[in-house]
Amino acid sequence: LNRFLVRRLMDLSKSVNWARDARIKVLTEVLHAVRLVKMLAWEDRVEAMVAAARGEELGLIARLKLFDVANGMVWQGVPAVLPLLTFGVYVLLGGRLDP
Repeated sequence: LNRFLVRRLMDLSKSVNWARDARIKVLTEVLHAVRLVKMLAWEDRVEAMVAAARGEELGLIARLKLFDVANGMVWQGVPAVLPLLTFGVYVLLGGRLDP
């Protein structure tokens, strides 16, 4: 389970970096051609392009954080649940717990 989560976290991290690079590339192009954008009144079109790139990036970041939380829950939850599970199986198999 941990291997799956870590592998997925790595893949999502690479995807976030790719999306961030794409957004920065769009912003860089816009900043270099800001006079042209203003002259041709392309502000709305450029804003839509930047918003689309940012939306994709934010979606990937949300998925990355979701898997990060799941990984944290595994690391924090398993040590707390494991003793309960162990004693539960012991009692179900007929063992007796004495104080």
